[in-house]
Amino acid sequence: MQWQGKIVRRIGRIHKTNLLFFDPKWFSDEGAEEKNQRLLKFFDDNVQTNATLIAASAGGAISMPLFSSRTGKIDSLKLISPKLLNPNNISDKYLAKSRSLTDISKNSEQIAANLSATQLKKLAIYKPLVDLVVPPEDMLLPKAKITTTPLLGHGASIAVTMIYLLNKSAILP
Repeated sequence: MQWQGKIVRRIGRIHKTNLLFFDPKWFSDEGAEEKNQRLLKFFDDNVQTNATLIAASAGGAISMPLFSSRTGKIDSLKLISPKLLNPNNISDKYLAKSRSLTDISKNSEQIAANLSATQLKKLAIYKPLVDLVVPPEDMLLPKAKITTTPLLGHGASIAVTMIYLLNKSAILP
C-alpha cells in the first residue's frame, strides 16, 4: 500500500469519517484507459454525492476525466502539485516506470482546456514554492483557485498539504 493510502485511512479513523483512497497503480502495465475506467468504477461504486476529491502529482491528471464527467457528484477538486499540462514534459525516469503517464497527461490537458466556469470554481490547485519534479507551468490552470504553499520539494509538499487537506475535509459537517 502506498504511503498516501495509509495517511487517508489513519485520518479517517481519527475523525470517524469515510475517506476513500484510490491506488492508480502507476508502475503497473495497465494503460491510461484501463486506469481511467477503474477509477470511474471505483468512484461510482463508492460515492453517492457531495464528494471532495484530493489528488496529487499525476493523480491530478487522472482525476480530470472523473471530474469532468461526474461534476454533479463532486463538490470540489483539490489538486496538490498536479501534472496537468505539457504531456511531452515528463522525465524519462518516470516514463520508464509507467507507460500510461503520457496518455493520461494528454487527456488531462484536453479536458482542462474545456472546463466550464462552474467547474473551475470547484477546482483548487496547491503548488509549493519549489517543485523540481513538476514545473509550475505544468500545474496551473487559468481561472482556477491557486494557492502557493510555503513548502519546498515535490514529495514533501504533497505529504504536508495532503495531511492538511484531509484533516480539513474530514471535519467538514
